[in-house]
Order: sequence, then structure tokens, then C-alpha cells
Amino acid sequence: MVNVVVLMGILLDCDEQNKSVRYLEVIEEFKNNRGEIIRDIVPIVSWNKTHHGDLFVFQKGAIVIVKGRLEIINDKIYVICENLTYLGKKE
Repeated sequence: MVNVVVLMGILLDCDEQNKSVRYLEVIEEFKNNRGEIIRDIVPIVSWNKTHHGDLFVFQKGAIVIVKGRLEIINDKIYVICENLTYLGKKE
């Protein structure tokens, strides 16, 4: 089985209850049939739980590409970030 996820989006704040989780806002390129732009909020966890890595270096509003895998932790689906590429800052 192959479990690979690649997302591009805007980094949001950390989870208030779990500081090892960061959120990524992924915005669809096209509007839905009601004319709305869909925005998905995806929870991201760094692959190494003892070291936050690049996921926590960048500030809120940074545009990034996250490459990783899906994993279920405590009955919730997370993207485990294995590689993060910084693209710039949201203006």
C-alpha cells in the first residue's frame, strides 16, 4: 500500500489542547456549484514527536507544501509531515 499526501496551503495556529498539532488551511482552486470557495482545515503533526521540526518554525500565514502520510491517532485522521517546503508569506 502507498500512503502519500501532498498538500499546499496556509499555516494556521497550533491546537490549543495539543501543542504538537498545527493546522493547514487548504483552499480549493474552483468554486462549488453554489459559487463558494471551499476551505479545508487539515491537522498536521510533525513526523518526529520529540522534535517539532520545520512545522513549528514558520509563523501563521506562511504558505507551505506539506508532504507526508495519513495516520489515525486516537480515532482522528492526521497528516504526518515528513517534508515541508516554504513558499512565502501570505500578503
